[in-house]
Amino acid sequence: MMLTIEIVSVLLTFVYLYLISNLNRMAWLFGIAASILMAYIFYVKNFYGSFFLNIVYVMQGIMGFIVWGKEKSTHLPQNKISLTSHVYLIFSVVLVFGGINQIFIHYNYSEFNSYDIFLALVCIVATFLEIKKEISSWVYWIIANLAYSFIYFTNNLYYYAFLSLFLGFYSIIIFIYWKKRMKV
Repeated sequence: MMLTIEIVSVLLTFVYLYLISNLNRMAWLFGIAASILMAYIFYVKNFYGSFFLNIVYVMQGIMGFIVWGKEKSTHLPQNKISLTSHVYLIFSVVLVFGGINQIFIHYNYSEFNSYDIFLALVCIVATFLEIKKEISSWVYWIIANLAYSFIYFTNNLYYYAFLSLFLGFYSIIIFIYWKKRMKV
């Protein structure tokens, strides 16, 4: 059963990626469905950072679907976030992670993966930037997905390891594609 859920969520993610790369609003619906399935698997596997991340993805997916529905379908990707803003975003992620990490340590909660939690925070930032069609979101995705592929592989989540590796490389392609679309 778990394997079937994992495979279906991976397939839904592939559809999401194809549609999002083409700036198709319907992508968010496939992302929401995939995230619900992934949340269940990560909860069962005690990957609470990934579980929480996928719950946030569902909410962000709803937001993305609404936001992309309000704008013109021809709205192109943009590159408006400054380097200083990115430094603030990364610093904020590190601060929030430090706080969450200290809470888990204080309460002796040993069934958590601190790398998973840190990457979950990075992915939340990446998704918010993606909703804004900010090209730099794909740089965050590249880094996070490649790191996640290692974490999942070492924890016997081979389909998700493959998916994350694929997502890392596909994020490079989307980054390049969105940059070209921006110049049109």
